[in-house]
Amino acid sequence: MARIRTLGTLVARCKQRLGKANDAYPADADWKAAISEAYGDLYSVVAESGLRHFESESTITATGAASYNAPTDHLGTVMVYRVVNAAGELEPLDELMVQERHLVAGSTSAEARFFEHVGALIYLYPNPSSGTYKVRYIPQPADLSSGIDALDVDVINPYGEEFLVWCVAVKMHSQLESDAQLALDREARARTNLAEWASLKAFNQPRRRVADMGLVSDYGYDPADWRWR
Repeated sequence: MARIRTLGTLVARCKQRLGKANDAYPADADWKAAISEAYGDLYSVVAESGLRHFESESTITATGAASYNAPTDHLGTVMVYRVVNAAGELEPLDELMVQERHLVAGSTSAEARFFEHVGALIYLYPNPSSGTYKVRYIPQPADLSSGIDALDVDVINPYGEEFLVWCVAVKMHSQLESDAQLALDREARARTNLAEWASLKAFNQPRRRVADMGLVSDYGYDPADWRWR
């Protein structure tokens, strides 16, 4: 599921939208900077809907350290898993809430069962001395401002492509001090269409609820506690 356009093609389309196809001003660097900003907007609309289009993965090798660096391009965490065996079987870790941290802080074990993501660091609890863990996450949108013309850009679908072009038009109208009302209207419509499409997430199968078992009894789980209701 992708709609690929080269950065050079997007520059040409944006120029055409403003009737600047044959003009030397604004320079291509200005167009690419505007496209990079608009792509960040497009990316946010899709990622914040919950659609897993941009999802990526990184690996943590446990060493007994207190914490581990999150991926440098991290935007949001989807899930953390423990790799159970060489076959690649996975066991999900529960995300620890700050009010629960005291229940497991300082504990050690052969395998972690919970995780925290604080700032640029990921904490595993109980602290494992070894093992492999997978972090599924949403990365930051790419900076396209210095990209070459042949760089492939995923604009998701026709709504995404339309949104990006009109979003750039709004930005460049500001630089050119020209009337941006039409571009604003078309950008808003394209944003709505893209957001509605992304919010569907799946065309045939709706999302289902997944039971959260919470902390087990060894870590202070009490079924009568209001936290678990």
